[in-house]
Amino acid sequence: METVYDFGNKIGGARKDLAQIGRTAGADNPYRRTRRPARPARFGIYGGYGANAERCYVARYIRGGTSRGPVPLRHFASIAEARAWVEATPLPELEKMHRAALAALAITDEVCRRPVNKPRTGPDYRNGRPVSPAEFMATFRPYGVEFGNWQDNRQGALDQAYDALRDLATTVGIPSDAIGFQGTLGLAFGARGHGKASAHYESGRHAINLTKTRGAGCLAHEWFHAYDHDQSGRGSSYRAFTQTEGLRRLAVTLRGLPMYRRARKADQHRTRPYWSEPHEMAARAFEAWVRSRVENDYLANIRTPSEFDRPGDCYPYPLAEELPAIDAAFRMLFGV
Repeated sequence: METVYDFGNKIGGARKDLAQIGRTAGADNPYRRTRRPARPARFGIYGGYGANAERCYVARYIRGGTSRGPVPLRHFASIAEARAWVEATPLPELEKMHRAALAALAITDEVCRRPVNKPRTGPDYRNGRPVSPAEFMATFRPYGVEFGNWQDNRQGALDQAYDALRDLATTVGIPSDAIGFQGTLGLAFGARGHGKASAHYESGRHAINLTKTRGAGCLAHEWFHAYDHDQSGRGSSYRAFTQTEGLRRLAVTLRGLPMYRRARKADQHRTRPYWSEPHEMAARAFEAWVRSRVENDYLANIRTPSEFDRPGDCYPYPLAEELPAIDAAFRMLFGV
Protein backbone atom coordinates (compact mmCIF):
# COMPACT_ATOMS: atom_id res chain seq x y z
CA MET A 1 0.00 0.00 0.00
CA GLU A 2 1.34 3.41 -0.95
CA THR A 3 2.26 5.88 1.79
CA VAL A 4 -0.20 8.74 2.23
CA TYR A 5 1.40 12.19 2.29
CA ASP A 6 0.11 15.59 3.38
CA PHE A 7 -2.64 16.87 1.12
CA GLY A 8 -4.69 20.02 0.73
CA ASN A 9 -3.28 23.38 1.81
CA LYS A 10 -0.45 23.67 4.30
CA ILE A 11 -1.50 24.08 7.94
CA GLY A 12 1.93 25.37 8.94
CA GLY A 13 3.68 25.70 12.28
CA ALA A 14 4.11 21.97 12.90
CA ARG A 15 7.16 20.62 14.69
CA LYS A 16 8.48 19.08 11.49
CA ASP A 17 8.26 22.50 9.81
CA LEU A 18 10.16 24.29 12.58
CA ALA A 19 12.86 21.66 13.16
CA GLN A 20 16.25 22.56 11.70
CA ILE A 21 19.63 20.88 11.66
CA GLY A 22 21.27 21.26 15.04
CA ARG A 23 18.19 22.96 16.57
CA THR A 24 15.19 21.72 18.50
CA ALA A 25 11.66 21.94 17.13
CA GLY A 26 9.95 25.11 18.17
CA ALA A 27 13.18 27.06 18.68
CA ASP A 28 11.96 29.75 16.27
CA ASN A 29 8.65 30.16 18.05
CA PRO A 30 8.50 33.83 19.14
CA TYR A 31 5.95 32.96 21.83
CA ARG A 32 8.13 30.33 23.47
CA ARG A 33 8.39 31.04 27.18
CA THR A 34 11.42 30.53 29.38
CA ARG A 35 10.66 28.64 32.56
CA ARG A 36 11.53 30.35 35.81
CA PRO A 37 13.64 28.35 38.28
CA ALA A 38 11.43 26.31 40.60
CA ARG A 39 11.14 27.52 44.16
CA PRO A 40 12.43 25.16 46.87
CA ALA A 41 9.66 22.94 48.16
CA ARG A 42 8.48 23.38 51.76
CA PHE A 43 6.60 20.77 53.76
CA GLY A 44 4.54 21.42 56.83
CA ILE A 45 1.94 19.99 59.21
CA TYR A 46 -1.81 20.37 58.76
CA GLY A 47 -4.40 19.69 61.45
CA GLY A 48 -3.57 18.73 65.02
CA TYR A 49 -5.72 21.45 66.58
CA GLY A 50 -9.26 21.72 67.88
CA ALA A 51 -11.47 18.91 66.63
CA ASN A 52 -8.46 17.45 64.78
CA ALA A 53 -6.13 17.59 67.79
CA GLU A 54 -5.45 13.85 67.65
CA ARG A 55 -4.96 13.61 63.89
CA CYS A 56 -2.67 15.59 61.60
CA TYR A 57 -0.78 15.04 58.38
CA VAL A 58 2.29 16.24 56.51
CA ALA A 59 1.84 17.92 53.12
CA ARG A 60 3.63 20.34 50.86
CA TYR A 61 2.80 23.99 51.50
CA ILE A 62 0.40 25.45 48.93
CA ARG A 63 0.99 29.00 47.76
CA GLY A 64 -1.74 31.39 46.59
CA GLY A 65 -3.28 31.48 43.12
CA THR A 66 -4.17 27.81 42.90
CA SER A 67 -7.26 25.64 43.35
CA ARG A 68 -5.13 22.74 44.61
CA GLY A 69 -5.59 21.67 48.23
CA PRO A 70 -2.93 20.10 50.46
CA VAL A 71 -2.10 16.51 49.45
CA PRO A 72 -1.36 14.39 52.55
CA LEU A 73 1.86 12.39 52.47
CA ARG A 74 1.44 10.63 55.81
CA HIS A 75 -0.89 10.90 58.80
CA PHE A 76 0.23 11.05 62.44
CA ALA A 77 -1.37 10.93 65.86
CA SER A 78 0.36 14.07 67.07
CA ILE A 79 2.13 17.18 65.82
CA ALA A 80 5.31 16.10 67.62
CA GLU A 81 5.46 12.82 65.69
CA ALA A 82 4.78 14.62 62.41
CA ARG A 83 7.48 17.24 63.07
CA ALA A 84 10.04 14.58 63.95
CA TRP A 85 9.28 12.65 60.76
CA VAL A 86 9.61 15.75 58.56
CA GLU A 87 12.93 16.68 60.13
CA ALA A 88 14.29 13.14 59.69
CA THR A 89 13.18 12.68 56.06
CA PRO A 90 15.42 14.14 53.31
CA LEU A 91 13.80 16.78 51.10
CA PRO A 92 14.24 14.78 47.87
CA GLU A 93 12.37 11.88 49.46
CA LEU A 94 9.53 14.19 50.52
CA GLU A 95 9.31 15.61 47.00
CA LYS A 96 9.23 12.10 45.54
CA MET A 97 6.38 11.14 47.89
CA HIS A 98 4.55 14.35 46.96
CA ARG A 99 4.77 13.58 43.23
CA ALA A 100 3.53 10.03 43.83
CA ALA A 101 0.60 11.31 45.94
CA LEU A 102 -0.36 13.81 43.23
CA ALA A 103 -0.19 11.12 40.52
CA ALA A 104 -2.51 8.90 42.56
CA LEU A 105 -5.12 11.68 42.72
CA ALA A 106 -4.68 13.21 39.26
CA ILE A 107 -7.59 13.07 36.81
CA THR A 108 -6.07 12.84 33.33
CA ASP A 109 -6.99 11.67 29.83
CA GLU A 110 -5.35 8.33 30.57
CA VAL A 111 -7.62 7.91 33.59
CA CYS A 112 -10.76 8.81 31.61
CA ARG A 113 -10.12 6.81 28.42
CA ARG A 114 -9.53 3.11 27.81
CA PRO A 115 -6.06 2.20 26.53
CA VAL A 116 -7.50 0.34 23.52
CA ASN A 117 -10.39 1.26 21.21
CA LYS A 118 -13.13 -1.29 20.67
CA PRO A 119 -13.98 -2.17 17.05
CA ARG A 120 -16.42 0.24 15.40
CA THR A 121 -19.99 -0.86 14.70
CA GLY A 122 -21.80 0.89 11.84
CA PRO A 123 -22.25 1.28 8.08
CA ASP A 124 -19.36 0.42 5.75
CA TYR A 125 -18.93 3.84 4.18
CA ARG A 126 -15.78 2.82 2.30
CA ASN A 127 -17.08 -0.50 0.90
CA GLY A 128 -14.11 -2.29 2.45
CA ARG A 129 -11.47 -0.24 0.63
CA PRO A 130 -9.02 2.44 1.80
CA VAL A 131 -10.15 6.02 1.36
CA SER A 132 -8.07 8.21 -0.94
CA PRO A 133 -6.91 11.75 -0.09
CA ALA A 134 -9.06 13.10 -2.93
CA GLU A 135 -12.17 11.37 -1.58
CA PHE A 136 -11.43 12.57 1.95
CA MET A 137 -11.11 16.16 0.73
CA ALA A 138 -14.29 15.97 -1.36
CA THR A 139 -16.31 14.43 1.47
CA PHE A 140 -15.39 16.75 4.36
CA ARG A 141 -13.75 19.74 2.65
CA PRO A 142 -10.96 20.40 5.19
CA TYR A 143 -8.46 22.98 4.05
CA GLY A 144 -5.56 20.63 4.72
CA VAL A 145 -4.52 17.27 6.22
CA GLU A 146 -1.03 16.60 7.62
CA PHE A 147 0.86 13.66 9.07
CA GLY A 148 3.78 13.68 11.49
CA ASN A 149 7.10 12.21 10.42
CA TRP A 150 6.64 9.37 12.91
CA GLN A 151 3.02 8.63 11.98
CA ASP A 152 3.61 5.20 10.45
CA ASN A 153 0.06 3.88 9.85
CA ARG A 154 -1.17 6.90 7.90
CA GLN A 155 -3.74 5.06 5.79
CA GLY A 156 -5.23 3.40 8.85
CA ALA A 157 -5.55 6.75 10.64
CA LEU A 158 -7.17 8.31 7.56
CA ASP A 159 -9.65 5.42 7.21
CA GLN A 160 -10.67 5.58 10.87
CA ALA A 161 -11.04 9.36 10.72
CA TYR A 162 -13.18 9.04 7.58
CA ASP A 163 -15.58 6.59 9.25
CA ALA A 164 -15.64 8.65 12.45
CA LEU A 165 -16.42 11.94 10.69
CA ARG A 166 -19.18 10.28 8.63
CA ASP A 167 -20.65 8.92 11.88
CA LEU A 168 -20.32 12.37 13.46
CA ALA A 169 -22.10 14.10 10.58
CA THR A 170 -24.98 11.64 10.84
CA THR A 171 -25.22 12.08 14.61
CA VAL A 172 -25.17 15.88 14.49
CA GLY A 173 -27.51 15.95 11.51
CA ILE A 174 -25.36 17.94 9.08
CA PRO A 175 -24.02 17.11 5.59
CA SER A 176 -20.60 15.49 5.59
CA ASP A 177 -19.11 18.39 3.63
CA ALA A 178 -20.11 20.76 6.48
CA ILE A 179 -17.84 18.94 8.96
CA GLY A 180 -14.91 21.08 7.79
CA PHE A 181 -16.80 24.37 8.35
CA GLN A 182 -16.77 25.47 4.71
CA GLY A 183 -13.12 24.61 4.19
CA THR A 184 -11.78 26.36 7.29
CA LEU A 185 -10.84 23.35 9.46
CA GLY A 186 -7.55 21.46 9.20
CA LEU A 187 -6.76 17.98 10.50
CA ALA A 188 -3.39 16.62 11.60
CA PHE A 189 -2.30 13.15 12.71
CA GLY A 190 0.68 13.17 15.07
CA ALA A 191 2.08 16.32 13.45
CA ARG A 192 1.42 19.01 16.05
CA GLY A 193 1.48 17.30 19.45
CA HIS A 194 2.73 19.15 22.51
CA GLY A 195 2.94 18.44 26.22
CA LYS A 196 0.88 15.58 27.60
CA ALA A 197 -2.31 16.31 25.64
CA SER A 198 -3.77 13.37 23.71
CA ALA A 199 -5.22 15.82 21.19
CA HIS A 200 -5.85 19.53 20.89
CA TYR A 201 -7.60 22.17 18.82
CA GLU A 202 -5.50 25.11 17.65
CA SER A 203 -7.73 28.16 17.41
CA GLY A 204 -5.07 30.25 15.68
CA ARG A 205 -4.79 27.83 12.77
CA HIS A 206 -8.28 26.29 13.08
CA ALA A 207 -6.79 22.80 13.16
CA ILE A 208 -7.33 19.58 15.12
CA ASN A 209 -4.33 17.43 16.00
CA LEU A 210 -4.64 13.82 17.14
CA THR A 211 -1.40 12.47 18.60
CA LYS A 212 0.00 9.23 17.25
CA THR A 213 -0.24 7.27 20.50
CA ARG A 214 -3.36 8.64 22.26
CA GLY A 215 -5.28 10.76 19.77
CA ALA A 216 -7.69 8.05 18.67
CA GLY A 217 -10.75 8.51 20.88
CA CYS A 218 -10.62 12.32 21.12
CA LEU A 219 -11.97 13.40 17.72
CA ALA A 220 -15.50 14.30 18.89
CA HIS A 221 -14.10 16.32 21.81
CA GLU A 222 -11.80 18.41 19.62
CA TRP A 223 -14.40 18.82 16.86
CA PHE A 224 -16.78 20.37 19.38
CA HIS A 225 -14.07 22.87 20.38
CA ALA A 226 -13.83 23.77 16.68
CA TYR A 227 -17.62 24.04 16.47
CA ASP A 228 -17.69 26.28 19.55
CA HIS A 229 -15.06 28.52 17.98
CA ASP A 230 -16.86 28.58 14.64
CA GLN A 231 -20.20 29.50 16.20
CA SER A 232 -18.63 32.14 18.43
CA GLY A 233 -17.01 33.80 15.44
CA ARG A 234 -13.51 32.91 14.34
CA GLY A 235 -12.35 36.46 14.91
CA SER A 236 -13.49 36.29 18.53
CA SER A 237 -11.61 35.08 21.55
CA TYR A 238 -11.78 31.29 21.61
CA ARG A 239 -13.52 29.74 24.61
CA ALA A 240 -15.85 32.70 25.10
CA PHE A 241 -18.64 30.11 24.91
CA THR A 242 -21.40 32.70 25.25
CA GLN A 243 -21.57 34.07 21.72
CA THR A 244 -24.73 32.22 20.67
CA GLU A 245 -28.00 31.57 22.42
CA GLY A 246 -27.73 27.81 21.84
CA LEU A 247 -24.33 27.57 23.49
CA ARG A 248 -25.48 29.74 26.39
CA ARG A 249 -28.44 27.41 27.02
CA LEU A 250 -26.11 24.41 26.88
CA ALA A 251 -23.77 26.00 29.43
CA VAL A 252 -26.67 26.69 31.80
CA THR A 253 -27.90 23.08 31.45
CA LEU A 254 -24.49 21.61 32.25
CA ARG A 255 -23.91 23.88 35.21
CA GLY A 256 -27.18 22.68 36.74
CA LEU A 257 -26.18 19.00 36.61
CA PRO A 258 -24.22 17.03 39.25
CA MET A 259 -21.55 16.68 36.55
CA TYR A 260 -20.46 20.25 37.38
CA ARG A 261 -19.87 19.41 41.05
CA ARG A 262 -17.85 16.33 40.09
CA ALA A 263 -15.80 18.41 37.65
CA ARG A 264 -15.07 20.92 40.42
CA LYS A 265 -13.93 18.03 42.59
CA ALA A 266 -11.69 16.73 39.77
CA ASP A 267 -10.04 20.17 39.66
CA GLN A 268 -9.27 20.13 43.38
CA HIS A 269 -5.66 19.00 42.97
CA ARG A 270 -4.83 20.97 39.82
CA THR A 271 -2.94 24.24 39.79
CA ARG A 272 -5.78 25.83 37.77
CA PRO A 273 -9.32 24.77 36.78
CA TYR A 274 -9.68 22.58 33.72
CA TRP A 275 -12.42 19.99 34.08
CA SER A 276 -15.00 22.52 35.31
CA GLU A 277 -14.31 25.10 32.58
CA PRO A 278 -17.56 25.64 30.56
CA HIS A 279 -16.03 24.81 27.16
CA GLU A 280 -14.36 21.64 28.52
CA MET A 281 -17.55 20.44 30.21
CA ALA A 282 -19.45 21.02 26.96
CA ALA A 283 -16.89 19.08 24.91
CA ARG A 284 -17.06 16.11 27.30
CA ALA A 285 -20.84 16.21 27.38
CA PHE A 286 -20.75 16.20 23.57
CA GLU A 287 -18.48 13.15 23.62
CA ALA A 288 -20.90 11.29 25.87
CA TRP A 289 -23.89 12.34 23.75
CA VAL A 290 -22.21 11.17 20.53
CA ARG A 291 -21.08 7.93 22.16
CA SER A 292 -24.64 7.22 23.31
CA ARG A 293 -25.79 7.39 19.68
CA VAL A 294 -23.00 5.68 17.76
CA GLU A 295 -20.56 2.80 18.47
CA ASN A 296 -17.27 4.41 17.50
CA ASP A 297 -14.40 4.58 19.99
CA TYR A 298 -12.27 6.57 17.56
CA LEU A 299 -14.79 9.39 17.95
CA ALA A 300 -15.07 9.09 21.71
CA ASN A 301 -13.40 6.56 23.98
CA ILE A 302 -14.71 7.07 27.52
CA ARG A 303 -14.31 4.89 30.58
CA THR A 304 -17.59 4.06 32.29
CA PRO A 305 -17.96 4.97 35.98
CA SER A 306 -17.25 1.32 36.90
CA GLU A 307 -13.96 1.47 34.93
CA PHE A 308 -12.93 4.80 36.47
CA ASP A 309 -10.20 4.09 39.06
CA ARG A 310 -10.58 7.36 40.97
CA PRO A 311 -13.26 8.37 43.51
CA GLY A 312 -16.71 8.48 41.92
CA ASP A 313 -17.30 12.06 43.03
CA CYS A 314 -14.46 13.08 40.65
CA TYR A 315 -15.89 11.41 37.50
CA PRO A 316 -15.90 14.32 35.01
CA TYR A 317 -18.24 12.82 32.39
CA PRO A 318 -22.06 12.63 32.48
CA LEU A 319 -23.71 9.72 34.25
CA ALA A 320 -26.54 7.75 32.66
CA GLU A 321 -29.19 9.68 34.61
CA GLU A 322 -27.79 12.98 33.30
CA LEU A 323 -27.89 12.00 29.63
CA PRO A 324 -31.62 12.79 29.02
CA ALA A 325 -31.07 16.47 29.88
CA ILE A 326 -27.88 16.52 27.81
CA ASP A 327 -29.61 14.79 24.90
CA ALA A 328 -32.36 17.42 24.90
CA ALA A 329 -29.79 20.24 25.02
CA PHE A 330 -27.79 18.94 22.05
CA ARG A 331 -30.88 18.10 20.03
CA MET A 332 -31.98 21.69 20.47
CA LEU A 333 -28.50 23.03 19.69
CA PHE A 334 -28.13 21.08 16.45
CA GLY A 335 -31.81 20.86 15.51
CA VAL A 336 -31.67 17.06 15.46
